[in-house]
Amino acid sequence: ATASGLQHWAKLHVKWPPVDQLGEFLEVRVTDALNLHLVARKALSSGDLVLSESALLRVPDPSDDMRRQVDRRCGSKMAAFMCPAVAVDWSKVDDELQQAFMKLFWVHPLMRDRSNAVVQDSFSACRDLIKWHAPLKGWTADDLVRFLHIVDLNIHRDDEVPSHAHFAGIFVLGSKFSHSCSPNCTWSFASDGCLQYRALRAIAPGDLLTFSYVGNGMNLVVSTFQRRQRLASLWFLCQCSRCMGPDYSRQVVCPRCQEAKCMPKVESAEESALWTGERSLQESLLDAKTWECKACGSSCDAGEVPVMAEEEFSHLVPKMMSRPAESAAEDLPRAAELREKVARTLGKMHWTWVLATFAWLQKYLVVLRSEPTVEVDEAELQEGCSAIARWFEACLPESIEQ
Repeated sequence: ATASGLQHWAKLHVKWPPVDQLGEFLEVRVTDALNLHLVARKALSSGDLVLSESALLRVPDPSDDMRRQVDRRCGSKMAAFMCPAVAVDWSKVDDELQQAFMKLFWVHPLMRDRSNAVVQDSFSACRDLIKWHAPLKGWTADDLVRFLHIVDLNIHRDDEVPSHAHFAGIFVLGSKFSHSCSPNCTWSFASDGCLQYRALRAIAPGDLLTFSYVGNGMNLVVSTFQRRQRLASLWFLCQCSRCMGPDYSRQVVCPRCQEAKCMPKVESAEESALWTGERSLQESLLDAKTWECKACGSSCDAGEVPVMAEEEFSHLVPKMMSRPAESAAEDLPRAAELREKVARTLGKMHWTWVLATFAWLQKYLVVLRSEPTVEVDEAELQEGCSAIARWFEACLPESIEQ
């Protein structure tokens, strides 16, 4: 039933590959580990269009007034999860379409357990929402929780381009791309609202088609622990090849030999299998207790490395990167100081130093574009660019396309 349903709706929404050749380009497979997922049937080169399709269901942002109502009734913590239910124009959704998106997408088994502590609040909020939001009349709390969970796991939304807000939605095949912290594909919306996936690098027949749930570019630079914390809201613990290997992006100065090659010891990822939902997955994730130096071979407790400073920099550096362009001249010396502070505390192999250097270069670029004369040390700027490139080659070669 699922296979025939996917085939039926794909024919209606897929623009590329040609519908009559879809099976020559893409294959939907199912496994216990990945559930439904897409693999390539043909070789792809970097930049190739892998998929283009229109939305099965549009899920735009709700109006400001409706968002405030949901926030008042459900609380700010639950509102983001609940808002899609009031944002969809249900007058345009017939029974066939409703059954399609309820059946064609995976739902975590815990969502069916009303006694579970993690989902109890969702059921209660859905029962209340059905009572006061008239378009949801006829829905059951079970179905509404299922729908919201499907949206939470599968929605494609572009928060970086405001004009694309109304393109957000659920896509038949686009939602079958798997997650990886070293993805081989990236997606964007075309001007007509179609979802487009393109290859980031060469993809061989049989390769799993992947993208990053945590975003592209510098979002992928952060540590394994930080990525897993972000992904935990989607109810899974990433076990891609990068997450299961040494965390080279998190190297700090070794307390023994002073080389910046001390990193968390790789530990098993059994938390996901043992997670029962009694508390959130974010709360269940545990950071490494032991760190190992790849230079001198010594081990040390987490308390011997500057994890508190690391936590502080993990907030300060992205904050500096997101500062407005208008304040670039003012921010430039602050970015330089932050970069030096990270280097002294953690070393130049830690991801926060890479992003701090990127932020520093970013400020210089903005100033160079707006000021007629700027005093710069060109050699220092070149070295900053080269340092980032060397870091990617050494620590994140599988994502160097980013």
